[in-house]
Amino acid sequence: MGLFDRLTRGVNAAAEPVQRATVLVDPRLSAADRRAQAGAAANGRIVGVARALDDDVTHHRYAVEVTTPSGAERYGIEVLGHSRSHLRLGLPVIVRVEGSKAVFDLEALGAAWGIAEDASGQRSLRKVPPDGVEDKALDWRVQRRLRRWAPARATITALSRRAVLGMGTENWDVELRLDDGTTSASAGDAVPAYAHHLAAPGAEVPVVVDPADRSKAAIDWPAAATEAAERDAVSLADEPPPGSIAALLDADRAGTASTPAMGVGADATRNREITDTAVAGWVAAVQAGHMKPKAFHAAVRDWEAAGMCTPEEAAAAPLPGARVADLPGVRWPGRSPGATGRPASRP
Repeated sequence: MGLFDRLTRGVNAAAEPVQRATVLVDPRLSAADRRAQAGAAANGRIVGVARALDDDVTHHRYAVEVTTPSGAERYGIEVLGHSRSHLRLGLPVIVRVEGSKAVFDLEALGAAWGIAEDASGQRSLRKVPPDGVEDKALDWRVQRRLRRWAPARATITALSRRAVLGMGTENWDVELRLDDGTTSASAGDAVPAYAHHLAAPGAEVPVVVDPADRSKAAIDWPAAATEAAERDAVSLADEPPPGSIAALLDADRAGTASTPAMGVGADATRNREITDTAVAGWVAAVQAGHMKPKAFHAAVRDWEAAGMCTPEEAAAAPLPGARVADLPGVRWPGRSPGATGRPASRP
């Protein structure tokens, strides 16, 4: 299910519409795999977490400080996949160092967390992220609310994951009890991975509340993650709090790992539901303005190239509300202006 995790868990209509399949052939990934085997083991600590958007893909990067006999050294690492739910500010980690570059020892970390190593991809970075939490990938609506709504404190009382066609997205409905005792909620919250451990019932978090309707709130996840790192002693062996997003995702992944794996390439097992869900997510992202037409077409090509479906299956996927051809600015490759059917082939 590793390929499934990489390609579909990044599909999110509101915040992270597509994880490009091109990461599978990035030479930096194979270099990182080699480094994870050949590099010298060392203990470090995550001192910085940075999220950024680039061509509609959300990147998760970490600054890791390693103490050496000659002093502290810092390394930058980017990670793709499920392991991000456990990587957070202040966490002690095991890394593999080779010269001026380092990677996480994901196999050792997975063993410490009690989860199977999921072959998450990673890259060594030339530029080390800054200390603290820097999140440039927050949805613009959340950023606007953080600027305009009234600050308050709240306690998380419940979380529920949103789904599309039966498949979980990265959006969560978070129920809150404000510091004055009233109830509120952050609806469809794209909770960043660095906050998956702290997003749990009973956790106190900084929020902003709509002055016109106190039933609506937004959680300041960067501030919450910073507070948690400063307040709590973090251990590598810490289990995710019961009911936390990290715990729920671990349980979900353990369940899917027990199902038959879907192949890759020409002999792949075709799964129409997965294709329908992926395309539906991309279409919703285009409709909402979170994904560019160019990225949509690239995602469809990458999906087919990765062996997740045939061109015919991708073309036959149902589209919610409107056909892609009817969406403003979106045209299938190979389609002549005004054509009504899907193309027979793509470049």
